[in-house]
Amino acid sequence: MQTDRIEHQPIFVRDVKLAATLATFGATPFAGCPIEKIFDPQRSQSTVFYFENTQDARDMIVAWEKPIDSLGSSNPTHPLNDCEHPFWYVRAALRNRERYLDSMKNARELHHVNKNGKTYLITRDPNRSGPR
Repeated sequence: MQTDRIEHQPIFVRDVKLAATLATFGATPFAGCPIEKIFDPQRSQSTVFYFENTQDARDMIVAWEKPIDSLGSSNPTHPLNDCEHPFWYVRAALRNRERYLDSMKNARELHHVNKNGKTYLITRDPNRSGPR
């Protein structure tokens, strides 16, 4: 039966934040091969995370890309349609982490200097201003 074969095929994601979220909420890593690295000579390496193909895992993957203001549009009784569901807090935390890591690359450098009993934070780039 064709549908049985499809149901036993793993689902995969490439986003490590989504893979971590799926695992946190109980999605089962695919027993045959949960993670693969793919090397493409034209591009860099990528990683694929495989999970058992369940309705809950599929729902989380779909919800991951949804804007939070679209909740309840397809199935208002589904648990993921509650904006207070822990899934949304995990998604926000991981996305905020990524934003902060990106921001750190462009943050101005301050050097801590102690002189005459006083502490100064001095930037090496006088053209960059910030909070005083």
